[in-house]
Amino acid sequence: MATAAKPPQYTALGGLIYIHGNGAKSDWTWGYVALENEDMRELFDAVAVGTPVTIRP
Repeated sequence: MATAAKPPQYTALGGLIYIHGNGAKSDWTWGYVALENEDMRELFDAVAVGTPVTIRP
């Protein structure tokens, strides 16, 4: 299976989106998905790193 190319990080369309822990109680992160640490641990245990993710409004 061929690996999809990633778009350039600095374009008008944006770049990579990361999912991280350390709290989701406020809007302190730019372009990332913030989760509570407990939720991040659960996600990490359930989904393999590198799994494609679709983010919808």
